[in-house]
Amino acid sequence: MLHLILQSVEYKNEIDKIKSKILNEEDELVKKSLMLTIFVLSESYVSSLIVSNLPERDENLIDKAYEKIIQQYISKNIRTRNGRKELVKNFYNTDLPAIPHTKLRDALAHEINKVDLKNNRFKYDNSRGNRNENIIEVSIDEIINELEEWFLNLEFP
Repeated sequence: MLHLILQSVEYKNEIDKIKSKILNEEDELVKKSLMLTIFVLSESYVSSLIVSNLPERDENLIDKAYEKIIQQYISKNIRTRNGRKELVKNFYNTDLPAIPHTKLRDALAHEINKVDLKNNRFKYDNSRGNRNENIIEVSIDEIINELEEWFLNLEFP
């Protein structure tokens, strides 16, 4: 399970440090990699938040087999975007706000060469199936501001 609980202050500090590095970096590939790091930190933060706020389970009342099933369910779902949404819905009875610019995150993770970066502005395909129907152009500052807004609006339990 997740051992390190990334606290909100740590998360914000890390994002600020990476943002500064991005804005001072010249190399395009390094900038893209640092942006991906911000997305990964955001996912880690929300995973930590989910796990750290799960309800306590009394081991005396829950059979070990059931506890193992619960642990496996959590471990499996904490790793994916849809899984985290499901965990929040099932354990906290609320919706998990979507992380902004997940298509950019996915493109940086899987097709970094298809993401353009010029003058601190990312340009990427936000359409289904990479059809170039919905090209998004957004500044690094806008992305980070939206991620910070997302972070501030996370409320559960």
